[in-house]
Amino acid sequence: MKRHISFLIFIFLVAICQAQESPERFKVKTGVSLHKSSLWVETLAHVAGRLSINYVATKNVEVGVYGAYSTYKSSYYLTWDTPLVTYGMELNYHFFSQIQKTRAHSWDLYISGKLGGYYAFYPETMPGVIQKNRLDYGAYFGLGYSFSNYLTPYFEIGYGELCLMELGLSFTF
Repeated sequence: MKRHISFLIFIFLVAICQAQESPERFKVKTGVSLHKSSLWVETLAHVAGRLSINYVATKNVEVGVYGAYSTYKSSYYLTWDTPLVTYGMELNYHFFSQIQKTRAHSWDLYISGKLGGYYAFYPETMPGVIQKNRLDYGAYFGLGYSFSNYLTPYFEIGYGELCLMELGLSFTF
């Protein structure tokens, strides 16, 4: 798992070094994501705070890193204070990026792939826990509406090991 994350970080750094200079190269996405909990006993959904930093490598492609934090209901202690942290790399392909650069207000349609992991802070006394660190992956369809060249609310929905959908704001600088 560490080798996969290290390789993805290396690709991210190479993409940054190879891209042409532009004043609007970074996006910071912040929002919430809805996580499924079929990994545990209950069938509850959990909301996580999410932060993503993306680099615009080309006109249509972004690469970036993400992290999220949530608490979930432990089936052993029946409390909502058991933390869960997700992390990883993401790759976004934008279909309407050339339109977004020509108009101040426009729609953004994209697909997103995410690969990373999550760490569940299980209590050590919890029986039956084999792994705390697991693989997280997903493919998502995203839609955003740009109010300016710098602010875009977005919505992503798709299939992932942990995340089902994401809603938030994207800031470009």
